[in-house]
Amino acid sequence: MPHYRHILWGFLFLLYLAAPSRASTPSFHHYGSQDGLINPNIFSIAQDSLGYLWLGTDKGMSRFDGSKFLNFNSDSLIRQRTVTNFLQYKGNFYAGAYKGQIAKVIYESSDRIRLEPLTRDLHFEISLVGKDSLLYSGGGNKHNLWSISLKTGQQKRLLTARSREKTLSLNRLYQRKNKDILLSSNKGLYKWDSNQLIPYYEQYLKDTKTIALHENEAGGLWVGSFGHLYYINPDGELHTYTENLPPDQYIHQILEDEQSNLWLSIVGLGLCKYYPESRRLEHTGKQLGIDNMTIHTFYKDHEKNIWIGTESNGIYCIYNSPFTHYTIKDELASNQITSLAYTKDNHLFIGTTYGLSVLDNYQIKQLAIPDQNDFYYIRKIHYFSDNKLYISAQNLEPLEEISHEYKTIPLVYSNLFYDFAIQANNKYVVMGIPLREKDLAVTRKSKRLKKFLQNGIHYLIYPDAPARSIHQLNDSLYLIGMDKGIRKQLLYPLTDPPETYLSNWPYHLPPLEKFVAESLGDQDVADILNSRINAIAPSTQQQRVWIATDKGLAYFENERWHTFSKNKQLPNNCNAVLEDTDGRVWIGTEEGLFCVVAERLYHWDVNKGMISNNINSLAYNEASAELAIGTVSGLSILNLKKTELINVEAPPPFFHLKNIQTPDSNYHVLPQSSISLPYTNAHIKVQFLALHYINPKEVSYQYQLFESGFTRQDTTSIWQDINSHELALSSLEPAAYTLKIRAKTPTSLWSNPKIIRFHIPRPFWQNPLFILLVAIASILLVALLAYLIIVRIRQRELEKRKTVAHISELKQQALSAMMNPHFIFNSLNSIQHYINKYEREAANDYLVKFARLIRSNMRLSEKTFITLAKELDHLRLYMELEKMRFGENLFTIVEVAPSIDLQKIQIPAMTLQPYVENAIWHGLVDKNKEGKVKIVIIPSNKTNFLEIQIEDNGIGIEKSKEMKFQESKHISQGMRITKERLQHLYLGENLEAGQVSIQELKDDNKQILGTRVTLLLPIF
Repeated sequence: MPHYRHILWGFLFLLYLAAPSRASTPSFHHYGSQDGLINPNIFSIAQDSLGYLWLGTDKGMSRFDGSKFLNFNSDSLIRQRTVTNFLQYKGNFYAGAYKGQIAKVIYESSDRIRLEPLTRDLHFEISLVGKDSLLYSGGGNKHNLWSISLKTGQQKRLLTARSREKTLSLNRLYQRKNKDILLSSNKGLYKWDSNQLIPYYEQYLKDTKTIALHENEAGGLWVGSFGHLYYINPDGELHTYTENLPPDQYIHQILEDEQSNLWLSIVGLGLCKYYPESRRLEHTGKQLGIDNMTIHTFYKDHEKNIWIGTESNGIYCIYNSPFTHYTIKDELASNQITSLAYTKDNHLFIGTTYGLSVLDNYQIKQLAIPDQNDFYYIRKIHYFSDNKLYISAQNLEPLEEISHEYKTIPLVYSNLFYDFAIQANNKYVVMGIPLREKDLAVTRKSKRLKKFLQNGIHYLIYPDAPARSIHQLNDSLYLIGMDKGIRKQLLYPLTDPPETYLSNWPYHLPPLEKFVAESLGDQDVADILNSRINAIAPSTQQQRVWIATDKGLAYFENERWHTFSKNKQLPNNCNAVLEDTDGRVWIGTEEGLFCVVAERLYHWDVNKGMISNNINSLAYNEASAELAIGTVSGLSILNLKKTELINVEAPPPFFHLKNIQTPDSNYHVLPQSSISLPYTNAHIKVQFLALHYINPKEVSYQYQLFESGFTRQDTTSIWQDINSHELALSSLEPAAYTLKIRAKTPTSLWSNPKIIRFHIPRPFWQNPLFILLVAIASILLVALLAYLIIVRIRQRELEKRKTVAHISELKQQALSAMMNPHFIFNSLNSIQHYINKYEREAANDYLVKFARLIRSNMRLSEKTFITLAKELDHLRLYMELEKMRFGENLFTIVEVAPSIDLQKIQIPAMTLQPYVENAIWHGLVDKNKEGKVKIVIIPSNKTNFLEIQIEDNGIGIEKSKEMKFQESKHISQGMRITKERLQHLYLGENLEAGQVSIQELKDDNKQILGTRVTLLLPIF
């Protein structure tokens, strides 16, 4: 029974190998009406000199900038017309509509376009080429060929129905790079020269129906016919291709891509890709979902992307990518790739989560395990130099081994191990076993294990952590990558019989050794090596060992570990690493593919042609210079034959300024002169766009701004990044500015910068003439102010001198007032009275005090201010004389507040005596009444002021005015002089300083009690 089962499996396997397989899926993007395209039926595609892509449709035309479509269907030239052709000729761009007109496309701004008619309505199909200031238009009705003047629009028919041309039918009008105009026809290929048709390569193509024409970059010409492809190389040699081409279908369109492969539109099959080197045909339309759909046109843009115009399904962009992709659509077992391995005959074995596949001659085939019905998960694949493929497969029994072959390659399946290594002498295979404790009982009794041991196979048993990656350093030393870090292990040849090892199962090898701190280097390396180890790979020169982990990339060299991720800005999650024969290091991460070449880091992700950013495995084929990339979304093959894919940057993108907005204007075209901004609202906004059709979001922008005249060279300013398609500048100082903006794609050079010059004029108050006038006016004003100040100072000095003179005069008058004749006469009478009564002591005492008072008056008259203590001493002398004269009828009281410092406070000299004398006279008017004078000195309720009150019990103010005594008049004169003197002394001080107030005192019955004089003096 097992014998028949194996025969049945072999028969099914052969049937499987004979089943048809699919081709690879290119990186592409589809645009249709849902994206804003005016109509999905595309007849023509072209790129103008500004880099915009133009699409001719059934109902007008669309312009595409990589992000949005700008549609033109309202102009009378193209309304409801089929735009069949575009032509870029001598700096102008032309559009031709079927049975319509030919028009020149004129840009008024980046988004404002005008159509200028060149011809009136035509009655034939339009196919445009340009030569000698003429547009040549050809059609499909036998022999229509017209020339149209670019200056006058005059039409001239070039071909007429001559007898030899009656059976000639023109198919396609094509212009080569050398300006030759070719016409494909039902009778071969022709060249239009000197107003006549000349057979072209007649020795090859005579009477051959030719349709599609395409000239490649090398100058070779491809010609499409029924079931045939012809290639005429630059040397004129013809090569014919018929293999795998349908013999009864004609090739409608041809385009050669950057890998020298052909994109074909074959009537009845649709979109196909042809590989001339292997003569292989791929039905690419199936991969794009447009199986058997009519393809009207091909076009290769500035970035070498291929655009495909379909009959009713819009436009497809096949990216110029070095990647070829394979998914479940291409018969891959699963899109989740786990492991990859190339064999020496260039077969690529692909381990997935749903089985094993192989890429053989660009076709995917699935390989089933004999006698297994369920799916199986492939952990790892290893191909050794003995041409044997070891496959770690889940869902098999422990230690179960299944072997079969694929094209003489032995395939060994087992569930026992994760990874492998092999001795240099090919004798011992080392396997990492992820055994669980419950599997040990089965393992001890396993006959398969005994068989493996007899074959010299070593096992590493680590139930807690399987060996995910194993690398041999020498004959007995291995690096072992585990979930918990990197280890090293010594292995020795098996010397005992297998039963010895089985009886002591699990087979304990020398313990794992963790690298000591000295060999780890810095802490960053220690963190990396103690994380999960995903891959171990040697360099091609065997000088380094690369380690890919969950925390970055490291390498082992010269007995020391080194970090790599932090220095090269790699992401931490490195899943795969290898070094190819050219010394390039490839790293597969969860953020795309990285490559290090000559200390330069390159990066690919989904925006640059990758099928997925999450990479699980890598494999390199030196013979075909291909890198296989296993991702979670399928398989990618990177073609490394052309080193420019890595080392040479692409040309810069087309870069345009779309709008410049200022507070008062919008500029859709870059002005020739400098833009002026108002200083009151110095704001400028610039909108721009770089054309990048692969991924517009990947375009980078930078700007540079400097003041003209301050920065001598552009390189001195720093380029700053812009995060959008718009740059706004505001709050700029008045100056002349130069603004530069540039763009680049991830793989291109920087574009030439767009230069915008603008200036912000200075406000009128910053104008040099205004500043000069203001300076002159300021100088004059300062001079005038200085003059007025000087005049004022002089006036003040004059007034001061006058005041001093007047004060001196007042002092003399005050002295005269105090030494009035009546007082002197009374004092002398008192002295005589004391002498006549022989009261000599009293007379002497009176005379001494009188003399002292005179001296005090003379002394104080020389001073302006004296202390309050000296003023009171002087007043006391005067009151003692009056007391001796009036006796008990005069009573005086002096009260000073405790807070008053008599020695520090100064008042004008001889201020109090005139008021006290006036009070004494009031108090002694009534001789029968005791005269009382009270002097009170207290702080004022006003800050920094002194209040002095002089009260008497005399007749009051009104009664005093009625009495016409001469003495009274003299005393009043003294008070007036003192008051005027105080006003002059305190001139310029507080208005209340030196104020004198006189108040009549009355009781509740309005009876006069006396008079109070109050002086308010500032405290110094």
